[in-house]
Amino acid sequence: VGRRHGVAGIARLLGIQASYTSNVVRDLEERGLVHRVVREGSNRHAILLTREGAQALAAAEQHDQRVLDVVLAELTLEERTAFVATMEKLSMDLAPDSEASPSQDDGDEDD
Repeated sequence: VGRRHGVAGIARLLGIQASYTSNVVRDLEERGLVHRVVREGSNRHAILLTREGAQALAAAEQHDQRVLDVVLAELTLEERTAFVATMEKLSMDLAPDSEASPSQDDGDEDD
């Protein structure tokens, strides 16, 4: 679900070099966490999570949530509310602008 990006699109979203992204994707492929699929009507590829990749991502997100819970436990309700509001603002400010709907391909070439 969501956008299907190739290596160049992922690099753009993360603000890192495509060559580095390509190496990371290759490593993730070798570990069985992602795979490339040819986009319909195109010779370009999209990078998708495998079942194992989705499980690893979910485990990482759960770990992050546990760490955040520990950090936030030290804050008052008012401090937590302010922290969450600040993080949401930062997230919106740092998010790349998107003209296309989330279900569309980003049109980047596979590297």
